[in-house]
Amino acid sequence: MRQSATVLATVLAAALASTAYAADGLQLPESVVQDHDTGIIYCSNVGGTQATLEAVVEKDGNGFISKLKPDGSVEVLKFLPQEGDPALNGPKGMAIIGTILWVTDIDRVVAYDLDSGKQISSFDLADKNVTFANDVVEIDGSLLLTDTAGDQVLQLSGADRGTITGAEVIDKGIFGGANGIAVDGKGTIYLATYPVGTMPKEGGMVRKFTFGESLDKRSKMPFAVGAWDGVAVGPDGTIYATDWTSAGVWKLTQGGQPEQIAKDMKGPADLCLLKDGSALLVPQMGGNVVTAVPLK
Repeated sequence: MRQSATVLATVLAAALASTAYAADGLQLPESVVQDHDTGIIYCSNVGGTQATLEAVVEKDGNGFISKLKPDGSVEVLKFLPQEGDPALNGPKGMAIIGTILWVTDIDRVVAYDLDSGKQISSFDLADKNVTFANDVVEIDGSLLLTDTAGDQVLQLSGADRGTITGAEVIDKGIFGGANGIAVDGKGTIYLATYPVGTMPKEGGMVRKFTFGESLDKRSKMPFAVGAWDGVAVGPDGTIYATDWTSAGVWKLTQGGQPEQIAKDMKGPADLCLLKDGSALLVPQMGGNVVTAVPLK
């Protein structure tokens, strides 16, 4: 049964008076997402002990999704997949559309019904040469998915119906390790890039472009060169992003300059902004914790 958003919001406000952590058994937590209808928080775990490239792309069946309490602690460590459903290998980015949770898993996306907890579909992306499906975001009923190793962004149609009906490569080879992705209410897409191997030579960046326009019109945002992972955008247009190079979280307000608001993190990955704007939740892959960074 899905919990009341009102009750959870009340508890969350009290819990975030100080930084909270979820560290009860998490294994390479990569992404967090909040269900805005219920307030429930989900955390993807790649599985394993070392945050290496091999660990995040190995099809070892040890990945899982945790269900977190509003205070950041673990309510159900291995919430998904449930018994009888296929295993997850290296789950990373997530997006919620209605009662459907979409999860990237190396070379596919998997859909779960949040009311029943059961897997309802899986879509293979191997024919698009996807080997490092990373982040995913909903836009107009479709999903935009990043493939970091392939340096490409794909659009997946049919996501709002729980079954992917088509996959199209929007563009590739121009981003520099496409990683975290977010969309604001105006259709502007924000993309964090993380250099994989020798790509790109200039290092990772944060870029933005408008959905439907040529991606070669993308613009570089004034964040420093680094190893950018997660990106989120607030209703006021503030951009938040995580960077492995500086080991922290940065924010960029409208008309302002980048400011580091959290540091000394071990592999800050795909963050999310809580619905009430009170905090950011940031998984630390190298520390096996989820950290709440208060904003108010």
